[in-house]
Amino acid sequence: MTNKGEQKTAGKNSSGPAVNSITEDGQPVFLLEDLYPDAKSLFAPSHVPSADHADTLVSFDTNALLLPYNIGSQDLTALAKVLKELAESNRLFVADRVAREFIKNRDRKLADMLKALRDKTSRVQLPEQKLSPLLDGVEGYEDVTAASEKLSSAWKEYRKAQDKILTKMRDWRGTDPVSLVYNEVLADGRIVDLSESREALLKEWETRRSNKTPPGYKDSGKDDTGVGDFLIWKVLLKLGANHKKDLIFVTGEEKADWFVRSDAERVYPRPELVDEYRRASGGKSIRLSTLGELLEEMKVAAEVVSEVKAVERAANNAVQSAPVIKTVGIVTAVRRQRVKSAEFDYSTHDGCISVDQNGLSVDLRFSKASQEAIYFLRSGSTSRIARLKDVAPGQSVQIEDFDTTSSSYRIGFGEAFMALNTRGELLVGRITRILDDTRGDDHDEVAFIYDIFREGEFATAP
Repeated sequence: MTNKGEQKTAGKNSSGPAVNSITEDGQPVFLLEDLYPDAKSLFAPSHVPSADHADTLVSFDTNALLLPYNIGSQDLTALAKVLKELAESNRLFVADRVAREFIKNRDRKLADMLKALRDKTSRVQLPEQKLSPLLDGVEGYEDVTAASEKLSSAWKEYRKAQDKILTKMRDWRGTDPVSLVYNEVLADGRIVDLSESREALLKEWETRRSNKTPPGYKDSGKDDTGVGDFLIWKVLLKLGANHKKDLIFVTGEEKADWFVRSDAERVYPRPELVDEYRRASGGKSIRLSTLGELLEEMKVAAEVVSEVKAVERAANNAVQSAPVIKTVGIVTAVRRQRVKSAEFDYSTHDGCISVDQNGLSVDLRFSKASQEAIYFLRSGSTSRIARLKDVAPGQSVQIEDFDTTSSSYRIGFGEAFMALNTRGELLVGRITRILDDTRGDDHDEVAFIYDIFREGEFATAP
């Protein structure tokens, strides 16, 4: 058994020293050499031509494939035209893992659309049609009665039209407008799988996760250890190796295992990713792009690009004053985004912080867990808390649908959480950053976005 601090080795070079030594915290001594094995190429530029360039490949992440469920039908038509053009020029590809994740999440998206449509009806309260007979003859009585009858008639027509939409949506079996587009353009070899065995992939993933080699390690708190991003990345490397072309990966990712970030904003793709793709593709480059940026490069109409970018910002929980959120031409609604952000050194004030919004205030408490998760505890005037596992941004939530029996929950990076105070004010938040000074960070910090709702108000996850 090797003592802590001793060299662990898988072999020796000709001069004798161990070649696979690790540090006391389990990290390889030569990690940089492993990450960047060809130092001679590191200073080469990594420019990727525009998406409309004939030799630029394009691949989509799951979040980018799901985004069209929040855009209008005209925007979807423009997107379909771009996808068809890319497919016909043999430049469009999707990882098999992305296809599987899309199917896993698609019906939940549709179910949320159904619920949003039903909730619009349930929140409307019509006035009483019959007024007190005592008011008969009072000026305005006849006008109120007539208007009430018109309102009731219009409401019945609205419900009738709404029922048609609901019936149509319930009948969808992979025939919703977005799925029909993908069924057409992602055929004939557009979906790419991996040839490696599961055992080989798992072994490689465990090594990369242990060494925090991007991408994917930021999702290691997930039930599947976050292997999804790694499998998608392996397909991107396969595309580079097979086609020897530059690649644009369309994604809504914001995490630090994909991007070098500045002030919570994604700036550059991680250099490890750029270099690994360059080696796999024989000197070509990769660029990470949003869907809006891709459409802009493909010369799509400015109003469509603007709409898609607005939906992307909303999906990524940026503060919007009045973004328009549409659902495939079926439901159109203007939603006022009130999302705020906060960051807090949870090693101070016993981990307690009080956050406010529009005159509402909720007490929160956090405690150290890891770089991928943090403990969320009941505190102060907070009466119930919950972990919102697998809840997507924009999804409607109510505290009765989640377990609130514990006084503490472990919340992973990117996951949502909920806190209800004794005044009936409900905070719904999402973890956006976790720092841990016992695991290499210079201080403890949790950052999150949140929205606070009054009692009885319709709540959605940020």
